[in-house]
Amino acid sequence: MINFVNVSKVFGVDKIALDQINFAIDQGEFVFVTGHSGSGKTTALRLLLREYKPDQGEIIFNDQVLNNLSRRQVAQHRRHIGVVFQDYKLLDDLTVWENIALPLTICRQSKGEIETRISELLKMLHLTGRENDFPSQLSGGEAQRVSLARALSVAPKIIFADEPTGNLDEENGETIVGLLKAINKYGTTVIFATHNLSHLQKNPQAHQIILDCGKLVYDSAPKTVAVSTFVPEDKNQKEITETETKAPENAQSAEIAKEEDSATQEDEKKTKPDKKSKAVKEKKRHSFFGRRNKKDTPAKDKNEAEKSKDDQSEEKEEKKEAQ
Repeated sequence: MINFVNVSKVFGVDKIALDQINFAIDQGEFVFVTGHSGSGKTTALRLLLREYKPDQGEIIFNDQVLNNLSRRQVAQHRRHIGVVFQDYKLLDDLTVWENIALPLTICRQSKGEIETRISELLKMLHLTGRENDFPSQLSGGEAQRVSLARALSVAPKIIFADEPTGNLDEENGETIVGLLKAINKYGTTVIFATHNLSHLQKNPQAHQIILDCGKLVYDSAPKTVAVSTFVPEDKNQKEITETETKAPENAQSAEIAKEEDSATQEDEKKTKPDKKSKAVKEKKRHSFFGRRNKKDTPAKDKNEAEKSKDDQSEEKEEKKEAQ
């Protein structure tokens, strides 16, 4: 389902966030991604959401490489991932109901579907009766459950929880973990990023990935990862590569085109008159009509002279009669 293949991400000149990371996550897994602050957990999340692009390697989600998605494809991709943040990121001027309904409204769900979905989530996350409260009226645990409900509202394939228990006490933290495990039983993949190693100790059966300073130091369920085919885009290098890889094909195409042109020219010679010969024929035609006109001219002039002579004789006779 998710493959990180030789993924590296560098910020600035030498701030290495991820360094040649390789791991795979299957559909329906519950995965803990752990490590100290700055180990690369949040960077991995942002890469999966396509907020960042990797500087090296590729990220594959459902057989689709995320590196070069269009804006529209990125928006569609993000609908498959629900995110739960450490600081909740609820909108203060919206009620609990409105915060949960926001993604559904953006996805243009009907009012009936929105009401049904929110009622189910409020009941599942023990928030019934708090739907008209504002975030400022909620405890930390309640606010995080609202954040989780919002992430679940569009029925995503993946829930990525980024330090969801970081601002909670132990009891509320365990409640959130329990809710995520219950959600996972319905088939939703859960990726739980945390720096609290006690979660790993309490859930040894879960898939565990440990990062340290941008490197993968432990993977409890390593899987075969495809070799990366992605190369960072360089326009000059791209042009050179395309020229080199297509040279044999272009040479063969040029040879075929040359043969086809020769055959076409031969056919044209057989079916179409030569331009030069056509011009000569046209010239002869004009010359023929020119000669004919010249031949006809003397006869025409003679007839007109005789007609003029007769007219003069008639005028003389009319004058005599008048006298």
